[in-house]
Amino acid sequence: MRTSILIFTFAIFLRANTYIEPIRIDYKIKIDGHLQDEIWKTAKAYHNFSTFQPYYGQVMSHETFVYSAYDENNLYFAFRCLNPNPDKILGTMTKRDNIYSEDWVMVLLDSFNDRESCYEFAVNPYGVQGDLMFNGNGDDPSHDFIWESAGMKTDTGYCVEIAIPLKSIRFQPGETVEMGIGFIRYSPLASEKGSYPAFDPEGGPLLTQLGKIHYKGLNYSRNIELLPSLTRNQKYSHEAGEFDQDFVRNDFGITTKIGLTPSLTMDATYNPDFSQIEADAGQVTANLRTAVYYQEKRPFFLEGSEKFNLAGARNFSSIRRAVHTRQIIDPVAGLKLSGKLGNNGSIASIIAVDESPKHDEDLINENAWHGVFRYKNSHENGTYYGGLYAAKVLGEETLHTTAADIKYQINGKNRIESNMIYTQYKEHQNFDNSYNLDMEYSYDDEKYSFGAGYHDISKNFQMASGLIGRDGIRTFSNFNFRNFYPQESIFQKIQLGLLTDVRRDLYDQKNEYYIELNYELYLPHNTNIMNWVEYATEVYADNVYRMDEFGIFFRTQITKQLSFFALNRTGKGIWYDEDDPLQTFRSGTEVEIEFKPSSNFQTSFNAVQSYFENLKSGKLLMDYKIFRNRTTFQINKYLFLRSTIEYNTYEEQVLTDFLVSYTYIPGTVLHVGYGSMFERTTWDSTDKEYRHSEDFLEMDRGLFMKASYNWRL
Repeated sequence: MRTSILIFTFAIFLRANTYIEPIRIDYKIKIDGHLQDEIWKTAKAYHNFSTFQPYYGQVMSHETFVYSAYDENNLYFAFRCLNPNPDKILGTMTKRDNIYSEDWVMVLLDSFNDRESCYEFAVNPYGVQGDLMFNGNGDDPSHDFIWESAGMKTDTGYCVEIAIPLKSIRFQPGETVEMGIGFIRYSPLASEKGSYPAFDPEGGPLLTQLGKIHYKGLNYSRNIELLPSLTRNQKYSHEAGEFDQDFVRNDFGITTKIGLTPSLTMDATYNPDFSQIEADAGQVTANLRTAVYYQEKRPFFLEGSEKFNLAGARNFSSIRRAVHTRQIIDPVAGLKLSGKLGNNGSIASIIAVDESPKHDEDLINENAWHGVFRYKNSHENGTYYGGLYAAKVLGEETLHTTAADIKYQINGKNRIESNMIYTQYKEHQNFDNSYNLDMEYSYDDEKYSFGAGYHDISKNFQMASGLIGRDGIRTFSNFNFRNFYPQESIFQKIQLGLLTDVRRDLYDQKNEYYIELNYELYLPHNTNIMNWVEYATEVYADNVYRMDEFGIFFRTQITKQLSFFALNRTGKGIWYDEDDPLQTFRSGTEVEIEFKPSSNFQTSFNAVQSYFENLKSGKLLMDYKIFRNRTTFQINKYLFLRSTIEYNTYEEQVLTDFLVSYTYIPGTVLHVGYGSMFERTTWDSTDKEYRHSEDFLEMDRGLFMKASYNWRL
């Protein structure tokens, strides 16, 4: 098992008894990054940031000062980040949410003070924004909120200013509004993260240990947003030796967001444009036992999406996403309701009509209906319980999913999580029932992490609008990690790990096992080295196969301009062919180099290989390679030019994509894109057919334009 943790949250915990005192003002601050406004000269400065990486509880190498103010419509924050060597500050004029490998500061805001989730507003030295939602299990980087930021480098470091409109967040109204608050600074060349208030590794989860901030007299005005959009798609394909126009499609759509209360939001959409401006990066899609996961990027589905996660659905669980809205492929219309009910309750719900079945010859010629409803009740120490209901209806086929989950925070170090999921599939008069059960206990402190779990998913398990991995398996799991902090060594942190599980395949009634030993080294310059050895078996098609593996991971920031990442996994595997499965030798490799020669220009090269050969005969079964280059010229915070070229050796295809993108605020955008797909083929005009060729022929061509405007009333 590989556990991937985003670099910008880690496992942060903050003291809960710290209060931030903002200054009330009666005017709007100009956000320019200069920190020349008089309020920043009189507001109380909060400093003494304490590290949580690489060591706990030390004073950060360079001092950071944070200031806070507000008016009736906005929350303001300012950072003054000192560094006697400004040349060692990493920062570029890049696109939104592309800043997390650079220097940045962040405001964590639990606007409901319910310890269930919090907003994360990050800004780099050039004022470029990154925004996320943290829900206790990790970060969701797909959210985009409307807020202001500015930054500038100085002779002593850099400064950042932030303005968060109250219309952009949800909160519980009242004469006095209490929110959870925290601040983070990241310095990649020092491999150092620090926070205010200070990190307490034994004090409990982040959402129970944020500091507190009080606001009085906040103005609530109903937030109404209208988002009309216009799109134009032109597609051409090579047919019978010539390019023909497949279609020209012009679409108008509209999405509406209405703040019913400061804590409850309704979204409605008709004929929305869900085109993927940020195209999905190429992934190996051959010889896989489970479906490839693609991140949700469509704005309509993101509001409140963090609330759909189920307790216990992590680590060894087969539930990859309790609600995976990318299975709603081509929605005609949708309605959402999300937010708070009272002090502790929260809801998130979706109803959507999907037109995609009409375009699939193998499916019934009518729309699919999707519905999801989620309720959670949260308590002060991080405990919550909840339920989820989801349904999908397609003609006479119906799939109903009912789930209950609980996370019980025993104390700051000990936690129990569990979920129970029951599904019922009906086709005509035939019924099929299935279930999933996850239970996990975990312990965390500064030096130790331990967990044990039981996971049971029935055969033929299905989940309405969910994404699952392997079904028909029962698992007993265990993980153990030990952290060392050798402060007199080049290593800033050393982590040793042992992960084990014993599994029962319910289809073939055979047992499997999995044992992994690993270590991870943390060094300066944001350098990580990880090495692991796995001894494992897997049941497939009534046989037991070896799945042993040796792996190594390496990442480093070589210079301000150059970073490098490499991953290799080598061992034994399975050729997933039900009629002729094979024991294989397998190897998976990924390499990425990113080069930023200036603050406005960056280019990256990524290579992925998946290799399989018959272990007995040595015969090559698959050598799947993808090479990808992406180059971006960022003219300013709003406008960039980008080219992407991808070569897939397995499919023998070259994809090209060129994009001009202008984003003033989320929703107010103008995109113009052009793409082509080339294949190793040629047209034989004599035999009137396409033949394989060493040369590439352009087979598809497309032009895309989109314009939308976020009209906030």
